Amino acid sequence: MKTITKYNGKPAFLNDCRKIKGEFYEKDIDCFFVDHKWNRIDNGLIAFDYRDGKWKRKASFNFVTGYVDSSDEKKTFTVDENVINKNSSYFLNENVLMQHGYVESINSEKFLKKEQSNTKGIGAKYGNLSYNLKQIDIETLSQSHKEIFKKDIKDPFLSRFLKDYTFGLEFETSNGYIRNRKLQEHGVKPLLDGSLRKPDGTEPFEFTTIPYSSTNGVATIKSFCEVLDLHCEFDLTCSLHIHLGGFAKDRTSVLKLYKVLQDIQPFIFKMFPKYKKNPNYIDKRKNYCQFLPTIKEYQLFKDSYAQAEDVVSSRIFTILTGKQLSSKANFKQSSSLFEGTSKWHISGRYMWVNIIPLLFGKSETVEFRIHEPTFNPNLVINWLLMTISILEYAKNTDNVLTKKVTLEDIFKDSIYGSQLSKYYRDRVSFYNKCNSKEDYKTLYSEDFKIVR
Repeated sequence: MKTITKYNGKPAFLNDCRKIKGEFYEKDIDCFFVDHKWNRIDNGLIAFDYRDGKWKRKASFNFVTGYVDSSDEKKTFTVDENVINKNSSYFLNENVLMQHGYVESINSEKFLKKEQSNTKGIGAKYGNLSYNLKQIDIETLSQSHKEIFKKDIKDPFLSRFLKDYTFGLEFETSNGYIRNRKLQEHGVKPLLDGSLRKPDGTEPFEFTTIPYSSTNGVATIKSFCEVLDLHCEFDLTCSLHIHLGGFAKDRTSVLKLYKVLQDIQPFIFKMFPKYKKNPNYIDKRKNYCQFLPTIKEYQLFKDSYAQAEDVVSSRIFTILTGKQLSSKANFKQSSSLFEGTSKWHISGRYMWVNIIPLLFGKSETVEFRIHEPTFNPNLVINWLLMTISILEYAKNTDNVLTKKVTLEDIFKDSIYGSQLSKYYRDRVSFYNKCNSKEDYKTLYSEDFKIVR
């Protein structure tokens, strides 16, 4: 094989070279095929992108020189949304920046040197925020969550349990700030909530998720709880709300759900701190998770089903809206009676379970509002399993309209029933001990794990 001398005086095989302007350049060593032609390494028109290990034409990309790994050697790479310019130095991404001695600020979008002050707080603003998660927010955040968040849980058992439902969460906080990149990764939007407003006018954030689904949603909850624990704080004015989508909104299903909820609510309140039943214990004037009023007319189902449906439907509508159901006893058609009324003026939403969104809202969800504030992913997931078990029982059990339902009935029917029953008893025991000491503020903290 014939040997030649390259442009730099070094030998090479002729078949491995290209002749450019009278000189030989070894392919992929001294010259590179970029934009459909061979370019000399020294022609000043191309640069090596340490981001993906490819040579590229400078004029087609925005190149900078900076750090691509933990070494102090600066190299060239193309700019994307992950590149960080810190103190006139470029870093390929957040991980590289932290390899060079920076840490993530827990109260702003900034990165700080490790020795700088770094405490939780509302150190930055998100701009104009609303009190509701809008459809355009859901669409945008769902896309970013899909693109960025890649974790999952390999649990076919859990996947089957969750298959018919979506679940969105509202984490109320008393202090803290989470960087936008982390919010996008987890499909979360910061919102305002008047119930969290402090006496000095400060409005902490309520972090609201997109509707999650299946095991990827559970993995996202676990990950985002870690973020919340790092960046935020809560106090007793806060709560955790879960919105479950996928429950039927036909009249019979709604009547069955309300009956189950009114029957089990005395048992449910036993597993939560006493201030949830009486907010005066924490000097809170408004009760945001009241008991559902008991509808005695359910006893009519034992005699006249058709009459009972009309009577109970009308009672539910009046309880939730303060208005009278139309003669057709159709929830959806009667919802026009309060169109344009802000949600804060619909008293029926401030129950421990809010079914206003199911009957009249676009989201068509059942909102469980009673849970104490927590950033513990196991407690969040346990409550998710329990609330879905409640909906499943109401959906699949035929005789709930004519019998007294207990939580044990629901546990027996749930595929997670034995674990949920143990969890329930553990929480009830904990709060019974607190109540006996007239301690109405201590929160359950046992790391009880059902999903492994």
